[in-house]
Amino acid sequence: MDDELRGLLARYARGELSADDARRAILRYPKWRVAEIDGELETVALDDGTPMLIAESSASDGREYSGLELVRDIAPLVGGLSFDPDEPWGSAFRPGALPELQSWARTVELEDAVAKPGPGQRDLLYEGPWWVAVSPGTGRPAVHRADGLDVITIMTAPDAAATFRRTERHRGLDVVRLGPALWGDLAKRSDFDGVRLNPLRPLAQLWPPHVPAMLVAGCDPRPNAEPLPARTVAEIHLWLDQHGARQEKRELSNRATPVGEVTVARAWWNYDRREIAFTRVAPASDTEGLGSGPSRILCAGKLRQSIQSKLAGLPRLTWRADAWHRQRAALAVGWALELEKLVCGERVPFAALRTPEGAHLWHLEPQAFTARAIRKLRDRAASFR
Repeated sequence: MDDELRGLLARYARGELSADDARRAILRYPKWRVAEIDGELETVALDDGTPMLIAESSASDGREYSGLELVRDIAPLVGGLSFDPDEPWGSAFRPGALPELQSWARTVELEDAVAKPGPGQRDLLYEGPWWVAVSPGTGRPAVHRADGLDVITIMTAPDAAATFRRTERHRGLDVVRLGPALWGDLAKRSDFDGVRLNPLRPLAQLWPPHVPAMLVAGCDPRPNAEPLPARTVAEIHLWLDQHGARQEKRELSNRATPVGEVTVARAWWNYDRREIAFTRVAPASDTEGLGSGPSRILCAGKLRQSIQSKLAGLPRLTWRADAWHRQRAALAVGWALELEKLVCGERVPFAALRTPEGAHLWHLEPQAFTARAIRKLRDRAASFR
């Protein structure tokens, strides 16, 4: 038996672990064994005749299943399900209790998709279900302040929702369970900076504001869910800059994957090294230009912020500029041109904001994202050439 599982379930038997976390451990365990007789799964009948499958974690023979497979696919065809009945942590679920356990199986799959993005998870995220903080009496996801941003809070499980109710009751918000309607509502809105997941829980995350609309459109824009559609090496590096990666010790290489060849960027976030997959770009592709057409991954808010920071270091009089100033101005010109590609009509749209911080700036300074304001920035930077 896996030592980690034994440790978790032993804590549950001693009352040190919640029943919800014990269910998670049971469902995630990949090596439950069910005895067979003549090639058929063995069942044990209860006093009332209810057939029960017996799944054991320490058995050496029998057919092997994960907890998720047993709950989702096998037990409903047979009857009830009992896990480790001879152990102190043994748990039995009669047929009538299986729907609740199957709901937890869905929750575990959702939590795993949140924790580790990968291909084919869009439908799981879209369907949910999610527990959502809503305005009382409306059932509509509520915007509230958290860590300096205006966020929508959603949670993956009922115990995460209970934590929110208990720790953030001062907000006066209700929590309701929503499915695809959540994303349909958020995709039409532009009044939030990001989507906050599972606050005060190990799976806490902050998703950028374009995620809802992308999920509705059938895409999963999270890094490593699918390769991010980069155009050039320079765009990959700028994306890494926008997301807080350290500039030193970056490595780019091409790699074959089941979905085709991709460019993998290895970079450090503080002391955490990560790999991010992008669509393949040639190593000799443009290392300065960001490519033709509008970017599908860069955040317009972060671009605006970067342009302003480059211009802030320039002298008021252009004749005082040296080579260092002109280099900064050239970068600002390139980024301003990139930002202009994202303008729709006379303004940068909400859909082009791909970080919570960029969306926050868009809300704070709406006039800074007009075509006219961006053109003025570009002209100012170009005057130093």
